[in-house]
Amino acid sequence: MFLTAETDFGLHMLRHATATEPLVVSPLSVMFALAMIQLGSRGNTKTQINSVLSKGSPDEDIVEHYSELSHQIMEAKNSVKSRI
Repeated sequence: MFLTAETDFGLHMLRHATATEPLVVSPLSVMFALAMIQLGSRGNTKTQINSVLSKGSPDEDIVEHYSELSHQIMEAKNSVKSRI
């Protein structure tokens, strides 16, 4: 469910990016930001963000998923350095 939501969001975001200038976009970074915003949101805003992040999963699942994903990125054993 998260993979589908993340893929759908990323493709939607890239489709709407203007191609008039060079652009570097990280849909995953936007998803992390939305996950943080979701924690403090409520009502319709929370429902809409949940739909984008996970197609409607409970808050606990969203927090667990993005916490684990962040941990995996930060602990990656390769020559790429990441900071979130």
